[in-house]
Amino acid sequence: MDLANDLQEELTCSVCMDYFIDPVTISCGHSFCHLCLLKCWEDTQTCFSCPECRGGCELKDFQINLRLKKLAIIGKQLRPRLLKNSIGGGLCGWHQQDLKLFCQQDGSPICMSCFNSEAHRHHSVYPIEDSADFYRGTFQELLNHLWQEMEQVQALLSEEREKIRTWKEEIQIWRQNIVIEFEKMHQFLDEEEEKQLEKLEEEEVANQQKLLQNEERLSQQSHNLQLLITEMEEKCQGEDMTLLQDVRGMLFRSSAMLQQWPEACSLKLSVCSVPGIREMLSRYAVDVTLDPNTASPYVIVSQDRRSVRIAETPPDVPNHQNRFDNCTSVLGSQAFTTGRHYWEVEVGDKPEWEVAVSYEFRGQKHRMRFLQEEAFSLFSTHSGNGDGPCVTFPGSRVPVRRVGVFLDYEAGILSFYNVTESYLIYSFLPTRFFGPVRPIFSPCLRYGQHDQEPITICPVNNIIL
Repeated sequence: MDLANDLQEELTCSVCMDYFIDPVTISCGHSFCHLCLLKCWEDTQTCFSCPECRGGCELKDFQINLRLKKLAIIGKQLRPRLLKNSIGGGLCGWHQQDLKLFCQQDGSPICMSCFNSEAHRHHSVYPIEDSADFYRGTFQELLNHLWQEMEQVQALLSEEREKIRTWKEEIQIWRQNIVIEFEKMHQFLDEEEEKQLEKLEEEEVANQQKLLQNEERLSQQSHNLQLLITEMEEKCQGEDMTLLQDVRGMLFRSSAMLQQWPEACSLKLSVCSVPGIREMLSRYAVDVTLDPNTASPYVIVSQDRRSVRIAETPPDVPNHQNRFDNCTSVLGSQAFTTGRHYWEVEVGDKPEWEVAVSYEFRGQKHRMRFLQEEAFSLFSTHSGNGDGPCVTFPGSRVPVRRVGVFLDYEAGILSFYNVTESYLIYSFLPTRFFGPVRPIFSPCLRYGQHDQEPITICPVNNIIL
């Protein structure tokens, strides 16, 4: 048995694992079927290597090794005889007889006594030679299928390796594109920042010049008024004849001086538009709704709890410890203690409204306005000026129809944006929040008028671009 296996091993191609067919021997001394060697090298243009030892060799016009070919043919014919002799020489462990038969059910050689026994009476039993030939053919057929599958796997493996190489190249290209695009964006933002700062500096110089000129003019006017007042007081305290001297000139100068009404210098700053600010802030968009239990009796909260407006007639509402009694405010339902959050409020053409963020506290009753340390507010009036602890819009003719509110709790940042024109309205100096904060909304009651237009909190799907 060992002799048959050793002979087969020496006459077997290491590529197809079968007896040599038209074997060739390469420079390293190893031999292969001619067709197997060509298949191994069909995708190689240079650097040919031995399929077994991977040693380098040159592609030549190989000659068939006729001696090895004849030995392979002889070995293939000789092996069944060697196996027959080997198996035939074996003895049955039960009966000590030659093993000349093969039981298909048990899958093992048996002797004649085993064949005649009750255990194998209904089994399919064949001569050893016939069974060996049958299974040899079966194995050969399976080998053909396995080699076909091996070829498919190898082809797919080559494709996948090529995909890996191509994918790495594509990833590298995308990585470079991302870096280039963000470099462009950084350059654009740097240039935009420099342009805005230059514009601000120009306006600073121009407004400073206006202030200085107005200061000089008012100082001169104050000096002239003081001289005229002193002269007139002296005349009033003097004798009658002295008083009446140049009385017409004194009246004329007084009238002319009174017509020079003092005027304050009006200063305006251009808004600072930040490209792409809404796209960046929309990543932190949250759904904010109104808490009806905190709504003032002077306002009406919509069914979806997103809009609030002034009530024509104060509705009957249940008493609640957190309800605003003497103002037109309502709290948001959400309280924030961490993270970044962004929401938008549609204010439309309303001349007066309030959007704020306040610390969460109980018992808001009878509070007309929040204390400075309790709330951070953006408040619009008909004149555009701030009121109380609230901030004012920068001098701008651009109307604000939608306000964006950005809260970064950990950084202590609260900023208000004009969403329509993409510019910052106001940002409170970084602070340290010491408790839960909640949004506040007020449609504001205009003195002498009844404005029933609502302010509306925008849903998230109306914010995310």
